[in-house]
Amino acid sequence: MSNYISRSLPRVDGAMHIAYVSLGLDDAHDLQALMGRSSSGESLIISCNDISSEAENALLKIFEEPGRGIDIYFVHPYPTSLFPTFQSRFIPIAGTENSVLHDLIKTFVMGDGKTKAGIVKDLGDKPSDETLTLLAGMEHLFYKDGIDKRARELRAILDCKRRILTGMSPKVAFAHLAVVL
Repeated sequence: MSNYISRSLPRVDGAMHIAYVSLGLDDAHDLQALMGRSSSGESLIISCNDISSEAENALLKIFEEPGRGIDIYFVHPYPTSLFPTFQSRFIPIAGTENSVLHDLIKTFVMGDGKTKAGIVKDLGDKPSDETLTLLAGMEHLFYKDGIDKRARELRAILDCKRRILTGMSPKVAFAHLAVVL
């Protein structure tokens, strides 16, 4: 099952825009097929809050050689957390890192119980791009420390993400995550 938000988002200056909550391997294969059908002069904007390592690897070749006259724009809240080989396929655009969001993530991860409770209180009851981006940012922060060192935290973040995507209130899911972290 694909996790895309919408394939029918408005075109941005003539470019097709596909937005994903979490871009997985099946989504990457769908994108490969789409790129195979694209023609010269087309532009594609792909945005996601999270991307699996399998999807990054699957997309390397088409992002390296997208086809003659096809432009691809990839939007991610933490582009520096992507594999270096994946990053090398793109030209970064200044200002892509969100420092306010980054500070909020660090505050949640490093903060005491009272600080975390204050952040949880401000979250909505419905999943939003912000809640999923917070989780993706936390995940990437812990990945940088190493999977072996941060396996417990990474499992807790993945569990929180699953709970939110299956209907749990972000406030409840983040409250549980706050206890684990």
